[in-house]
Amino acid sequence: ISLVDATNKAIDNVGNDAKALDATLRTLQGQLVYVISVVDNDMNLFRVVISPADGEIISSTERPTFVSRDLSDTNSTEGSVLTFMDQPTSSTNSTGNQTN
Repeated sequence: ISLVDATNKAIDNVGNDAKALDATLRTLQGQLVYVISVVDNDMNLFRVVISPADGEIISSTERPTFVSRDLSDTNSTEGSVLTFMDQPTSSTNSTGNQTN
């Protein structure tokens, strides 16, 4: 399955007018996978992991989001910034060293 097809599958999996933010091919737990970050219309962030070999969705997980400042502070004149965070994944390279 191509990266484009995997991205479309991830978007369809999340639904709710979802949009892809990022799509990469990487190794997770010794397996080559596509990792696609998708945001839905309600600003929920998802991480969808898909097998490039057969297009199977390995996992689809809602990821934490946070707001960079307290939105209840109505006296602030600064704009609100919504930031999405995805935890870096670590893997082991061919020499046995852990990488991020």
